[in-house]
Formats: sequence, structure tokens, C-alpha cells
Amino acid sequence: METKNNEIEKITNQVTNLSRNDGALPTKLSDTIQAVFPVGFQGKYCDIMVNLDRTNSGAGTVYTTPTDRDFYLTSATLSVSSDVSADTVLYTLDCIPYGSTVVNNLLEVNKQTLTAVSNLITYHDYTFPIRLTRGTAIRIATTKTVGTTVYNGSIVGFTYQQDITNIN
Repeated sequence: METKNNEIEKITNQVTNLSRNDGALPTKLSDTIQAVFPVGFQGKYCDIMVNLDRTNSGAGTVYTTPTDRDFYLTSATLSVSSDVSADTVLYTLDCIPYGSTVVNNLLEVNKQTLTAVSNLITYHDYTFPIRLTRGTAIRIATTKTVGTTVYNGSIVGFTYQQDITNIN
């Protein structure tokens, strides 16, 4: 790769701190020298922290992602408590990941029928944030016919809108 544009060299020097002994950026990069640009969400912190409690059965929306910017999920929790008469066996926290049209379970809690449980919790902290489809609902769901159940879905994430006004 040869660089001929002074602006590209200036930006490359700023973001990579790549220089030779004389302080100039090499005009050619060989197989052993790679320009590495930091990408991602430097300086970006989670700005969405929500949860939803449900009692007994049915689905509920924990959070709906914005339609005008991207949402990245960084962690999720699903917790369940039920009495001995509750017949529910599966609780889910689901959403639609970016690039998909299919609802995927982020977390599942399975329990035996007719067994009392107190604070059965599953949690995941995502090493790499999960980008979700714009306008998608993150939901908790279960079905049951008898007994008492309380369940909770919680998510943490951030919204991001790339500034493309300065890209030439």
C-alpha cells in the first residue's frame, strides 16, 4: 500500500502512532508492518439499562430498539421464581439479531414441572456486543396454566449512530 495523500498520512500517524526513526510514516507497508486502526466504540458507555417483571404467564417487551440508530446488547439476565404448583418449564429472553429476520433466544431458563424454585438466574455478559435489528423487541416469554410464577428479564446495552459527515 502506498500513501500519497498528506491528510491520510496525518490521520494514520494520529491513530496508529506508527513512525520510523526520522518520524515520517513509511510510504510502503510490507508484510511485517501493518497499519492498525482502532475501531469500535471508544469512549462509548452503556446508556440503556432496563428490566421487566412479569407475574404468571405471557410475553412482555423489556425494550424496543430504536429505529433511527443501532443498538448493541452487552449483557442480559433472566430470573425465575415459582411455587410448587407452577407447570411452566421454559422461560426465554429473545430478540432479532442484526442481519436476521428470525427470533433467537438470548437466554433460557428450564425448570422441572411441579417444583418450587427461588431465584433461578441465568446471566450472560457478551464479550463482543451484539448488534440487534433496528426496531426489534427484546422480549421475555413463558406459558403456563397453573401455579404462581414471577420472572424478570434485564438488559444492558448502548445506542450508537456513526457520524459519517466527515468521511470523504
